[in-house]
Amino acid sequence: MDFNRLIGMIARLFMRKAVGKGIAAATRAGRKAGGTAGGGQGGSAGKTPPAPGGNSRDMVKRARQAARITRRMGR
Repeated sequence: MDFNRLIGMIARLFMRKAVGKGIAAATRAGRKAGGTAGGGQGGSAGKTPPAPGGNSRDMVKRARQAARITRRMGR
């Protein structure tokens, strides 16, 4: 195996790991902190639907962007 192919393989390995960690960090940051707002008591206090056209649209956009980047890395 020549040196250029080896360098490319190592670079792709590090890029995949970096993208995976970045996606994991972005999904952790996108979650809402805490559970229910009623101190753990019943009800649907913590189950509010997302705002229309708000955060959910951004999450879908980021997911598509991440998929596009990973497809490019596979080429």
